[in-house]
Amino acid sequence: MEIKRYSLEIRENNTIIRVFRIIFGITCVGVAIFWLVYNLNALKTENKLWITLIFLTAFGLYLIWSGLGYGYRFIDISNDHICFRKNSFLKKAQYKVPEIEKIGFYPLKVVFYLRTGRKDLLRFGVSDIEKVESIKDDLMKFAVNNNICTELINEM
Repeated sequence: MEIKRYSLEIRENNTIIRVFRIIFGITCVGVAIFWLVYNLNALKTENKLWITLIFLTAFGLYLIWSGLGYGYRFIDISNDHICFRKNSFLKKAQYKVPEIEKIGFYPLKVVFYLRTGRKDLLRFGVSDIEKVESIKDDLMKFAVNNNICTELINEM
């Protein structure tokens, strides 16, 4: 089985949007630096300007970071491991077959029960139900091929 990659994003970002994010992020950081240099004397007396500078710089860095593709939510399903990023700010989680004890399937989420006793939750959105079902089908095939227990839970 080859690696199957599914995007968990609401909409796909093409190259033009990513380039505009990077350009706008660089512009935000540049404006923050210009504002810092231009109003250096006012910063000593006005503490509220620091909030503006911090926000503008953080927003610009976030845009650059997401434009470069580091904030991309996905799930990869392979023969011997599952890798996913459930949040655009957190690092990706990768679990090999011996680490997974059981996989619980809910209507809009999947719970990975690990042998260490931890649980890792992967939530899906309601925007693309067909994609969610195909991800669940591939996870079910992964579990069957690797003799991992599964649990189907319908919440009411």
